[in-house]
This record gives sequence, C-alpha cells and structure tokens, in this order.
Amino acid sequence: MDSSLRGGLALGMCALVLLGGCVGPGYYAEEQRCSAIWFERLPVRKTQEVREREKAIEVPDGTQTCETVRVDSKRLRTTCKQNMKTEWITETYIATVDQNEYRRDQEIRVCTEIACTLKYGDRLCRIQ
Repeated sequence: MDSSLRGGLALGMCALVLLGGCVGPGYYAEEQRCSAIWFERLPVRKTQEVREREKAIEVPDGTQTCETVRVDSKRLRTTCKQNMKTEWITETYIATVDQNEYRRDQEIRVCTEIACTLKYGDRLCRIQ
C-alpha cells in the first residue's frame, strides 16, 4: 500500500475515533432502535422559559485620547477619540426547551449500552 494512502487512512481513522468515539459497529444501530422507543415514551414537549444571560457592552469611560497633527505650516488638526470600557449587563430572553430531552437522552444511552452488553458483551458494542 502506498505510504500516502496509508497515512490518509490513518488520519481518517483518527478523525472517526475523535468524532464518533470508540464505539463498535452495532452501536449506532442499537442507538437508533432505542431512540425510536424512547421518543415514543417521552415525546418532545416544548415549553417556553424566561432565562437570563450576561452580555458584554462597550460604554464610554469618561476619558478621551487626543492626537494633534500638523496639517501644514500654519494649521494643526486635533482628533479626539472617546475611550471605552466593557460592562456586563443581564438581559432576559425567552428560550424554547424540550422538557423531556435530558431524561430521554439518558434513557437512550442506557438502553443502547444494555443492548450492546447483551449482544456484544461490551457496553459500546465493541467486538471482543
């Protein structure tokens, strides 16, 4: 096998491991099966909640920086710039959230790991 091809395959495998973790071939099939079950048992239930977050804003700090330059032999031009500082404010917003998402995701993960353990002897469906 060509060394550049081997390097490309190795890089591709590393990317797969980083993106998908080290799971076996049956993991995603079991996850799909468990997702179907748990989306039926715990369907999406959207609600709106009032939430707060911190936001940085720039405000004048009360000082300025000025620069004077000679335009020609008789004239000067002074340009001033307002100095700014960062302040944090709290803003309120409305977020739409799925009330069942956290529990459903946990149930899907546990269901998948149990199915993999029973089928492959490993919770991530890795072949031993």
